[in-house]
Amino acid sequence: MKILTFEYEKTQEALHINTNSDGLRYLASELLKLADQVEKQTNDHIHLMTEEWGGHELNSQAQSKTSEIINHVKIFGWES
Repeated sequence: MKILTFEYEKTQEALHINTNSDGLRYLASELLKLADQVEKQTNDHIHLMTEEWGGHELNSQAQSKTSEIINHVKIFGWES
């Protein structure tokens, strides 16, 4: 089962990415697809969302009790 959460830790003002090996492989494959698109075009982006936000890419259960789940992550790729 894939674990992939993006969580905001307020006290540390930090973004925590929690994942397991399946989640890492999934995230890596999505980032490689984005890199390919950026090379072919100029700019592109991907969306990662929880089920509550209409996606299936992210889990919605926080891995830390002090963190807040981020339901929608948008990653932009820009041609350099």
